[in-house]
Amino acid sequence: MTETFKGQSYEIVAWARDQRVMYYRSFGDYQGEWLLLSKGERDYFLYKGSYGSCSGCDSWEAWGNSEPTKEQAQEFVKDYPSFAEVPIATMQNLALNRTIEKILPANMRGDFTQVGWEQVAADWSALVRLEESLAIEMVDILGCSNQETKRQLLERFGVERFVTESGGTWIERQGEDGLLSVDAEHRFLWLKDSSTPRRYLLRVPPETASVHAGKAWSFNLAPSHYAPIIET
Repeated sequence: MTETFKGQSYEIVAWARDQRVMYYRSFGDYQGEWLLLSKGERDYFLYKGSYGSCSGCDSWEAWGNSEPTKEQAQEFVKDYPSFAEVPIATMQNLALNRTIEKILPANMRGDFTQVGWEQVAADWSALVRLEESLAIEMVDILGCSNQETKRQLLERFGVERFVTESGGTWIERQGEDGLLSVDAEHRFLWLKDSSTPRRYLLRVPPETASVHAGKAWSFNLAPSHYAPIIET
């Protein structure tokens, strides 16, 4: 059976070259920029491009091939060379030293006006640390913007260790649960699973004022409408 692309638009740039997508994000609304970080057998690859909302200003839309084959994809991505190729060992060192921003196209800020390079560097550093089994530190967890990556970072770091070492303030304790404020932007519910000894952290909006309000938010409910008989 012929393999076809089923990813997200410009992720095809990595797929066509047999690279694994590590990060893909678009910046903007109807038009803007996108960045892609992928990994091959020996190197990390960095790509960038722009997108639009119609076939006249967006190459992917103009192409109109929703499930291209590998051969078709390889032809399409010829116009998208990487702007940097970084050996895995070098990327590991950049992540350890928190200097990934050195390989980002900071000199192209005039073209990529909607990209926050500092945040991109923090996100990429966290991803590389996860991928390469490097030590996870508090700054990686707090600095990462992607919630799924943050969850993985917390899991690797250890949620109980995070609570102990974060230096946060308990806003409220309610039985075995609690609401922890780490800084102005990070507030977490510290919860115990009702059926196992496991504990976990759930990030909630920084304005959350109580454990009950945080639990209600997690179910997309107003606090006044959250009244479970048994919590599971």
